[in-house]
Amino acid sequence: MHHAGGVGGEPTVLQQEHHSGIEQNSGLVEYILQGHQAHTGAQRQFDMIRQIADSGESAIFVGRCADYALAGRPGLLRIFCRADLTQRIKRIQQRHNLSLEKAALLVAKTDRHRRVYYHHHTGKFWGHSSCYDLTVNTSVLGVEKTAEALEAYIRAFQEQD
Repeated sequence: MHHAGGVGGEPTVLQQEHHSGIEQNSGLVEYILQGHQAHTGAQRQFDMIRQIADSGESAIFVGRCADYALAGRPGLLRIFCRADLTQRIKRIQQRHNLSLEKAALLVAKTDRHRRVYYHHHTGKFWGHSSCYDLTVNTSVLGVEKTAEALEAYIRAFQEQD
């Protein structure tokens, strides 16, 4: 994936304009450029998601505001998987071999990042049930049993076409 800069790392016109004469305010420039990069990077992701969806093949997109990128398309099923906070922290602690405190911080940081990203690009609230056709708590059945239940749900959804 390419970054939102010029070819070979050269600054784009937008970046050159911001860099000329504002060196003393580099924190602000970096913030603006990161926002620009995030927006153009997200737009490229949305375009790629739409291109894959337009191919006619079934696809599963995890995150990246795919529900927003594909809004209104026939055959779209929007599913949000969540888990209880204590189980999420424990899973991250084990997966990354972290202390409980560091795992909790990582989960909180990731959630904040997802909320901000989703709201910035969609104007909606990440995880809110109105954005999805189905919201499921993986803590109830566990990840494996939830995956099996979702497979059955998806098959039933596809059969109604």
